[in-house]
Order: sequence, then C-alpha cells, then structure tokens
Amino acid sequence: MNVLERPATTSRFFEGKLDRLFFWISLLALGLLLFLTIWRQQQINRAQNAYEILQEHHNALLGQLEQLRVVLARQETRIRKLEEAAKRAQGHSQPVTRPSIRQKKPLKDARSLFLKYSGQP
Repeated sequence: MNVLERPATTSRFFEGKLDRLFFWISLLALGLLLFLTIWRQQQINRAQNAYEILQEHHNALLGQLEQLRVVLARQETRIRKLEEAAKRAQGHSQPVTRPSIRQKKPLKDARSLFLKYSGQP
C-alpha cells in the first residue's frame, strides 16, 4: 500500500516498536524537565525568602548600629569633658570651690581688729 493510497483517517505512527519507544522516552524526558523546573523554582523562592529575611535583619542591625554610634559619640564627648576638667583641676593648687565661697572675706574677731587699729603687727 502506497502512502498516497492510504485513507486519511488511519495513522501508522504507533505501529512500530521504535515509535512507541520514542514516545515514552519523550514523555519521560518532558516529565523530568517539568520536575526539575518546578524543583528549581522552589529553590529560587526559598532563596528569595531567605534573602528578604536577611535584609530585614540587616536593616534592623544597621538601626541598632546607628543608635550605638550616637551613644558612643555622647560617651566620648562626656569623657573628653571629664578629662578637660581633670586637667584643669590638676593645674590648681587649691581645690576647686564655688566662687561665692572663695570671694567671702575672712571673719574678723575682736583681737585681730584691735591689732589692726593699734598699729601692732
């Protein structure tokens, strides 16, 4: 029977063993390709989720780091002021007191007044 003489409704695709083998191998390959595609997409989704979580933690840590830098700057300023005050205190021979106490005149008693006005040392 010639190809041109055959009716259009009949197919000779699955008549040979090689055709059936090719079909099952192709179906298996497509299934494997689909499985690998889905598996790889799941890996990508998991990696994206982990990256987003990592970014959130990173941003939180950056915020904490900025707060700690502010605290450190305040502490350094405080330490610098305390060191300057200590240097000033070492330069004075007398202890540092309030100005109102240093400006008060010493109390005069009767004996010191008598000696002052009598001309005796």
